[in-house]
Amino acid sequence: MSDQIKDAVEENDARRFYFFDEREIPEDLIGDFRLRRQIHNRLFLRMASYVGILVGLILTLRLFLFPDIAGGIALHQAYLLNFIVLLTISGVYLIISFSLESRSSFRHAVLGQRIYITIIVLVYVALGWIDMQVAPDYSAIIGAIVYLSVTIWIGLYGYLLLLFLINVFVAAGFLLGVSGSIPAGDLIVEMILFSILGVSLYFSINQGRMHNFINEKLLNRTISELEDLSLRDPLTRLFNRRMMNTELEKELALSKRTSQPLSIILLDLDKFKRVNDSLGHAVGDETLKKTAELLLGGVRESDRVYRFGGEEFLVMLPTTSLKDAAVLAERLCQLFRSSTFDIIPWTVTASMGLADNTERALSADLIKLADCRMYRAKDAGRDRYVDTGCNEGFDSEEPVIPD
Repeated sequence: MSDQIKDAVEENDARRFYFFDEREIPEDLIGDFRLRRQIHNRLFLRMASYVGILVGLILTLRLFLFPDIAGGIALHQAYLLNFIVLLTISGVYLIISFSLESRSSFRHAVLGQRIYITIIVLVYVALGWIDMQVAPDYSAIIGAIVYLSVTIWIGLYGYLLLLFLINVFVAAGFLLGVSGSIPAGDLIVEMILFSILGVSLYFSINQGRMHNFINEKLLNRTISELEDLSLRDPLTRLFNRRMMNTELEKELALSKRTSQPLSIILLDLDKFKRVNDSLGHAVGDETLKKTAELLLGGVRESDRVYRFGGEEFLVMLPTTSLKDAAVLAERLCQLFRSSTFDIIPWTVTASMGLADNTERALSADLIKLADCRMYRAKDAGRDRYVDTGCNEGFDSEEPVIPD
């Protein structure tokens, strides 16, 4: 999340007034934002379509059963035409909206929704025209139309255009004589007042939607970052021991079910205490980060590298026998010997202990076996790997090898 958005959220929270522009949303979130808006409009418009069909059916039936509309046959026909249009548009949109949902073209889906939004609102405006002929409550009609328009989630310019069309349509109906005896001054005042109300509601509702969306993304990203911090070593960015235990248990269970081999390499940097004592801990940290890079570059994509603790690292090798793990261990030893640590005036090497799941079934025992063999490698002169031994004295205390 960009610092700009974080600053905007903090500022809005401080003054309890939310103002976000779509252009402020980071590029990695704009797709999610537009999809959220599209889904919201699709659900709302489907609901409006169901209501439109129900209203159209009821009122059309009423016209046939009780044809008592004041104003004569012309007004009766106008009502009937309006209800039929409402029924038709609502029914057609229900059909095409389900096909729009399955289309991959985002522009096609948005275009279809915006066309329907405009038409359905203007149909209700037309219904309002006719009601002005027989009822004096035109302000309630205009207000209902404005309220309908602000429930749709569209951009500011799109909403202003829709509000403009509503006002033009209402004014045209008045000029054509549909408004009857309504005073022109009263109608103009009502249109201005409800336009101001509509814009105010638009900002209140729309900004609330955007604020909730951004806060949700901030919260999800924060949770994701916290989860990542709890599973990764902050220095090397490798997965830590906690993650290693979880994944090793899963891989052991999988290898048991599939009868596939699983090996691990536990390695320790040789004489690492000398680095910290003579060159400082900052150099020691850089050495650990360089080691992580070497290991990640020296293993397969399916292998996992973990920071086991201190200067120790563990490499998990799924579907790999102990023999194949030894080939990789030798390659890693050569990689350390040939790599240049610019900040260290001597060659950095590592001692490694290998073990596989044919020797130990439990993850703790497997690690303990590899650890014992790693100390055997140090005892044998360092800069090597050991993949045998330790079975006879597995429970004995590990040797202490001086740096």
